[in-house]
Amino acid sequence: MTAFTTMDVPAIKRIREILTEELPGILEPYGLTFAMKNAKYDDDSVTFTGFTISLEGALSDMEKHLTRELKDRTEYDWLVELDVTKVAASRGKNYSLVGFKPRNRKYPFICKDASNGKNYKFTKDAVEAMFAVANA
Repeated sequence: MTAFTTMDVPAIKRIREILTEELPGILEPYGLTFAMKNAKYDDDSVTFTGFTISLEGALSDMEKHLTRELKDRTEYDWLVELDVTKVAASRGKNYSLVGFKPRNRKYPFICKDASNGKNYKFTKDAVEAMFAVANA
């Protein structure tokens, strides 16, 4: 175990590795998980943005926003209701609706490809065409 003397890209990568290796073992007995996003640093410190500790099995922000969007769509008659349990086909692939990003105006919906597990972004119109409730 070597002490850090400078704050540069290799040091930050190593710090991130240490955190991702050590923190899960510390948080697991308490039923917690963590996630971190980007890092910014200067000569003697590093800050990880988006450092989040949450309960095990908690919904991600994307899933929470989708839940809120689905609730809003049931409350207003002029919005198309969506069926989140539906698996829809588009261009020969099957997708399920997994998330919503309200700040992304052009492609706010996130769908998961059933064949490879990757997430793809979709427009509101495409998702309404694919996942609309049958009786709506």
